[in-house]
Parts: sequence; structure tokens; C-alpha cells
Amino acid sequence: MSKEEKALRYNKYKARFDLLPPEALYALAEHYGKGAEKYAERNWEKGTEWNVPYASMMRHVMAWQTGEDHDPENGTHHMIAAAWNALAIYTYYMREIGADDRPMAEPISAVQHESSVGGFRSPQSSEKAPNSQE
Repeated sequence: MSKEEKALRYNKYKARFDLLPPEALYALAEHYGKGAEKYAERNWEKGTEWNVPYASMMRHVMAWQTGEDHDPENGTHHMIAAAWNALAIYTYYMREIGADDRPMAEPISAVQHESSVGGFRSPQSSEKAPNSQE
């Protein structure tokens, strides 16, 4: 097909589903299926406190980080389970479901501190952060 015969398409700013890794998507879909069997179809969409999937995500990340590749309970790769939890949190955020129970610390980018440790303070607090450079 020559360039002249090709249909004109304006896809520059559209979602690039063709770039998503099929292996990961397939494994993620299998994980959704395991959840539907264990709980109920779409049960997770009822929402929960956001720290519930966050804590689960971090347990999966830490299990993987310490050398365990697959969840012994269901055989899912820990990074797929972590991705599932991250997607659940994002969906709760976008759909405004569940309870946003994150601690009220300032975003890391807004905190002035000398080291990578500390420096967090509540948005309601007028006190300087312990490592503040002000």
C-alpha cells in the first residue's frame, strides 16, 4: 500500500493500547478472575478504605523485593497482585468510591528537608518540618 492509498488517521493524542504488554495484561485478567472466584464478580468495585488495597500492594511488593516471586496462596506473580491493587486504588479515586483514608501529610515534593528521612507535617500544621531549611 502506498502512502497515497493509506487512510488518514489522527491518533497522535489517543490512548496507545498497542503499547501495553500482552503478557502482563493476560496475567492481570487471570488475577481478576481468581478474585471473582474467591469473593464475587466485581466485588472489589463496591469500594473500601483506600489503605486496604495499598497495604496489600505493599505486602506483595515487599514479598517480591525479598525474593518471593509468586503468592503461595494463589500462584499469582506478586507484581501482578501489586498492579491489581494499584489499579483498584486508581479506580476508587477516579470513581470516587471507598474511603480516602490516606494520612494527611504533605506530598513529598512539597516538603523541604535536608535528607530523605522525615520532613512530613500535617497540612493543618503551621509548624516547620523537623528538617526544614527555612
